[in-house]
Amino acid sequence: MYSHFLKRNGAPLTDNEKSMIINIHNYLLGDSSTSNDHHKLTLRKHIAEILGVAEGTVGSVVSDWYNRSDDTFTPHKVLGRPKFQPDENVSELLRTKILDANKKAEQLSTVILRQYLLEQGYNFSKWKLLRVLHRLGYYFGQGERRNILHESPNNVAYRCRYLRFRFANLEGKNDVPRRPEVFLD
Repeated sequence: MYSHFLKRNGAPLTDNEKSMIINIHNYLLGDSSTSNDHHKLTLRKHIAEILGVAEGTVGSVVSDWYNRSDDTFTPHKVLGRPKFQPDENVSELLRTKILDANKKAEQLSTVILRQYLLEQGYNFSKWKLLRVLHRLGYYFGQGERRNILHESPNNVAYRCRYLRFRFANLEGKNDVPRRPEVFLD
C-alpha cells in the first residue's frame, strides 16, 4: 500500500477518519480469506499500516468505539489558546487612535495604547493587546526617523479595493448606490 502518502501532521482525527478505522477493523475481523503472511502482524498493526496512522491511534479509536456503544465518538478537545475576538468598539478605538497618532507624527507604543484603552474602560494586558493588534493587522515599522504602528500591506490593499468598489457603485451627487450593498457580520 501507499501508506506513506496518508501520514498525518498530528491534527486530531475527524469522525470520518475514525469511521474508516472502524470499518477496516470490522472488515478485517470478518475477513477469513486473508493470507497467512498477514497473520504475522496484529490486527491493530495491520490497520495502522494500511491507513498510515499510529498503532496506538488505532487502538484508542477502536476502544473508544466499543466503550461508547452508541455509534458515536468522543469529541476531541480543542487544543491551544481560546480564540479571542476583540469587541468592535475596541477595534474602532484602536484604529482611530493609531491613525490619528500616525497623522500627527506622535510617538505610539503599547503602553500608550493600553493607557488609552484603560481610559475608555477596557483593560488589556500587554501581551493580549499585542495579540489583538496582530489580529487586526497592525505591526511596528521602524525607520530611520520614525517608529509608528503600520497597517499591514494586505489591509491597506483590501481597504483601497473596497473604497474603489464603493465609490464606483455610487450614482450621481446624491450618493445612492446603484446596486444594494450587503454587510455580513
